[in-house]
Amino acid sequence: MMNESNAEEMIDPRVAEREKMESELKKLNENMAKLSKQVDEIQEELDKKNKPNKLGWDGTSATIIVSTFAVIGAIAVDLVK
Repeated sequence: MMNESNAEEMIDPRVAEREKMESELKKLNENMAKLSKQVDEIQEELDKKNKPNKLGWDGTSATIIVSTFAVIGAIAVDLVK
């Protein structure tokens, strides 16, 4: 039995191809949206990880400053002996 949809496809086979492409495009757009959301979540985690602490220092600057004072303190103790 031929319905209107089949008749259109028989008259113009490009209709079926276009519908298939539209369906694939919709799936690609959905996947792209999911990937974009995941990238945003990862970026937020990285931003939180690299965010300076309450003193305005990030982990690398604080480590360098503490290490510097530790070396100065060790030298001072060595000089006092």
